Amino acid sequence: MNSVRPPLRTFSLGLLAQRVRAGLVTLGLGLRAAPASLDQDELRATRDVSIIVPVKDAPLLTAKCLESLARYAGDAEVILVDDASEQPATRGLLRNYAEQKGWILISLPTSVGHSGATAAGISRATKPLLCLLNSDTIVSPHCWEAIVACFKADPSVAIAGPSTSDTYGPQAMRIARQCKSDWNLRHVAAYARRQKLGTHQPETEDLRFIGGFAFFIRRSTWDELDGFDPNLPDYGNELDLCLRAVAAKLRCVWVKRSYIHHFGGSSYGGQVGGPDGIEARSLAATRYVREKAARLGLQLSHSD
Repeated sequence: MNSVRPPLRTFSLGLLAQRVRAGLVTLGLGLRAAPASLDQDELRATRDVSIIVPVKDAPLLTAKCLESLARYAGDAEVILVDDASEQPATRGLLRNYAEQKGWILISLPTSVGHSGATAAGISRATKPLLCLLNSDTIVSPHCWEAIVACFKADPSVAIAGPSTSDTYGPQAMRIARQCKSDWNLRHVAAYARRQKLGTHQPETEDLRFIGGFAFFIRRSTWDELDGFDPNLPDYGNELDLCLRAVAAKLRCVWVKRSYIHHFGGSSYGGQVGGPDGIEARSLAATRYVREKAARLGLQLSHSD
């Protein structure tokens, strides 16, 4: 019997160089202290925003999200929606932040999924702009002003999103993606400052799909399009809403100077069976959206 040699592992100098560079970037970012609060332009921008955060357990990452909001939400209206979390740590965390910061807390008796929890939060929102924020994110001191300015500059902008560390499409920055699990509030704040001050040509870019981790939408657009499709309880809901906005001749825009960190797959992802469950739900949702788009006479590219 001939022996079978195991395949040799390929060694990539390019991959090694990327990892070294990512480590050096992380080291450099960690040397700068995170700002204690927002500057005046960012603070002013928050006054037009309602932030809705649906939560389903994952208390460790949710705590990072809420810590960042406590520091950088400014004068935004913050609405936490507990989608029947099962862990006492999660429920206590939400209750404590709501009491200390004066945020709105909606506690649902039974789980209704991401779309349903988001809708419950929006029903209490009073601001003209909505930020639908995943609980596995860290907001930065440089994420509000550029996006709010984009909405104010053009009434046809209906949906917008920031640069990030993890999402489908071009919004994910390569270095941030490589470091996404390692960065804390200090790293995120420093990288966001670099992103805001950097040269981006163009500063905004129209996309067919904006990532759902931090999904900014006009309240009027949400109402006109009847919000998320009830047949999409989690994955695919933002894709479907973006397609309907584009069909209505509205713009979906990536605002490159804004940055919100996203750990990815850790908010509702843990409730659907981990990576395999996420992939299965995502594929099923994409299939549904493609069939719906075809009925509406819309075409999805293979990248959607």
